[in-house]
Amino acid sequence: MAIVQRTLKTANLWASIAIASLAFLVGCAESEAPAEPTIPPNILVISMDTMGANHMACYGYSIPNTPFLGEFAESADLWENCYSTAPWTLPAHASMFTGLYPTQHGAHSFKVTREMRNVNPLPMDNTTLAEVVSEFGYQTAAFIANKHYLNGRFNVGQGFDTFHVFRSGDIARADLVNRKVKEWLEPERQQPFFLFINYMDTHRPYRSEEREGMFDFPVEQNSGQILNRLMPFVLTGKGDEHLDELKQLSAQYDTAIANLDEKLRELFAHLESKGLLENTLVILTSDHGEYLGEHDLLEHSKDVYQEALHVPLIVRHPGQTVGKRISSPTTVAMLPTIVFDHLPADMKSTAFSKIPRLDISKGFVAENYYSRSRDLFGREWGDRLNRVRHAFFADGWKYIHSSDGKHELYNLPEDPHELSNQIDHEPERAREMLALLEGHLVDPREANIEDLPEYTEEDLQIIDELGY
Repeated sequence: MAIVQRTLKTANLWASIAIASLAFLVGCAESEAPAEPTIPPNILVISMDTMGANHMACYGYSIPNTPFLGEFAESADLWENCYSTAPWTLPAHASMFTGLYPTQHGAHSFKVTREMRNVNPLPMDNTTLAEVVSEFGYQTAAFIANKHYLNGRFNVGQGFDTFHVFRSGDIARADLVNRKVKEWLEPERQQPFFLFINYMDTHRPYRSEEREGMFDFPVEQNSGQILNRLMPFVLTGKGDEHLDELKQLSAQYDTAIANLDEKLRELFAHLESKGLLENTLVILTSDHGEYLGEHDLLEHSKDVYQEALHVPLIVRHPGQTVGKRISSPTTVAMLPTIVFDHLPADMKSTAFSKIPRLDISKGFVAENYYSRSRDLFGREWGDRLNRVRHAFFADGWKYIHSSDGKHELYNLPEDPHELSNQIDHEPERAREMLALLEGHLVDPREANIEDLPEYTEEDLQIIDELGY
């Protein structure tokens, strides 16, 4: 699959340049703190499900697929090196809402010995961002396009007054999501509000309606079919035999990003016209990226390499007019910390007493507990994915501890695509990073199988549609 990685990555030489320039020195080039607010700002958090930073033009990708996000970032803080806490939806969003790693909040998959639904919902005793700001009088609303792992049965709606999941019909695209958001905003809302929006246009099946001029070949709209067909070949190391289909898949994904970018422009134009951006903290991010052949992988949720973990983070605080690119690394689990830092002083102290500030000065964690059980049993790739993977980021290095003993170590500034495992060449560094990692994994939350949600026929159909 080295050919696949070279083919799909030629447009991404930016990474080695951007990361090499001291991108991983924690504490340098930090964003300037905004002026202490005297009134609580509105909070708008947008999660662009499955949008990886490595395929976004505003992060250096060669396809011009994010013109709006690029313009928005000109007056915002863009973190060049933000990482998810997990390579799939539920644990990543749970981290955004709780400020905790998956091992701490407990919403992740778990080991099973036969095919069954093996995903633990978010335990209700976790405190969420929505619950905290609700206590300060915020109106809270969420509009969710991911109708499976972000629906109410997985408990991520804690603290939201309005929690609207688009359940029926086809996958809700940004047009429908935007319409519902506008309806919610239409009354003269008593401010402040906390609005969370989840889009699914860049998740399988990609919203790949062709855009003129982006590619010199037709972009199809059958990503689900291609993914199903390619999965047994790519995951068994035979992806080099299907480069044309992988190229088509990548083009569909890039087109989906462009289509979502266009709909984001429409949403923000509406917010601007209603005067709702003036005192609003805006956070745009993603729960994870997507594998398109790299590391013999497709889609997401299966491993902790950069393609699935490197996500966008663009933040604009009220009154900000000058943008900054911030090279120091961060994690989506910092989201509550970012929000609380923009609250008035009295609210801030109370908020941090409920969800403590996350300290990432000595590194941070990403995790994957096995995979969904449909990936684990009776598949052509055998037991490859039946393992726990913990990634630890610190000082420009990434250490991956694997329950099957296949540990990995990468120098990210020199090897941003993780092609040269240094585990045998840097044993002391590996030991030091393992010790730091273990310090983050104390008192893990175990799955409570008795509390697993029941699945209806509709649920099972949705799961199949989304590739779960």
